[in-house]
Amino acid sequence: MAETIFKCSRCGYENNSLRGFKQHLERKRECKPKESDIPLSDVKLQYQGIFQNRVESPSAEKKRKKKHRFFGHENLDYISKPNIVQHVSNPLKGIQDIIKDVYFNKDHEENNTIRTIDGDDDNVEVFTEDGWIKAVQKKVFTKMIYRASDIMEYNVAKKHWNAEFSNFIDSMGEMDNDELLVLILEEVGNTVVNAEKELYKIQE
Repeated sequence: MAETIFKCSRCGYENNSLRGFKQHLERKRECKPKESDIPLSDVKLQYQGIFQNRVESPSAEKKRKKKHRFFGHENLDYISKPNIVQHVSNPLKGIQDIIKDVYFNKDHEENNTIRTIDGDDDNVEVFTEDGWIKAVQKKVFTKMIYRASDIMEYNVAKKHWNAEFSNFIDSMGEMDNDELLVLILEEVGNTVVNAEKELYKIQE
């Protein structure tokens, strides 16, 4: 039986996976009109019936969920302690770098458990046992920040701590740290958007 190939008549992108092809059509940055000037919306219309009528098989759904980790349960086995130590001199930048490395790592797609929503600055989507669900952006980013902070704290030996790093870790552990969180949240917003764009670019 011949393999079904889904092709974008706008840029020429091909994929034998319906889900993979759908991701191409739904990515944030529209593909470039390499083969024709047809609007991407028209390409989507060409496949709309297939997307609506073709249901993923239970085995494919199980395989998809197995590949993906759930948000909050990402794989951290590849995180290198020597790389974490370098953030002692600038823990605020360390938060951003760790978030990129954990959630938007091209070599660890199982950790791509968060994605932004076009036109929605208040919410994001996270991957859970029920698939992709909408969640409040601030809460999700805050969880990511605290997790990145924990990664630094527990992977940097005390002998490497300097005054700035120690103060940062202490501040993250305080209940009244709203000002610090607001500062980091602003940076995380930019980090997530840019890291997601880069990840999509790599996956093209």
